[in-house]
Amino acid sequence: MTFKNTIATINIKMAQHNSSIKILESITTSTISKSNPSRKARFLGTLGYSYFKTKRNSEEIQLMTQSLAIRKKSNDFYEVLDLIYIWQHITNN
Repeated sequence: MTFKNTIATINIKMAQHNSSIKILESITTSTISKSNPSRKARFLGTLGYSYFKTKRNSEEIQLMTQSLAIRKKSNDFYEVLDLIYIWQHITNN
């Protein structure tokens, strides 16, 4: 799953957002993603960012909010900071 997330992230950097969405949609619904909330939060955040880049704003907000809720539950300070960084990047673009 992490490998696929990395490929999706590379696709984002190359502005191939539809490719990244396809990959991320498949891994956010996988069993491994469901059994690891921290990973699922990361995948959802990345997918939300891809939706943002393709102007699917309502879906982006929903996924970012979901990702933040999962990250807050895990009490992982660095995961929350990661999401804040993504939000700042979105609001500055």
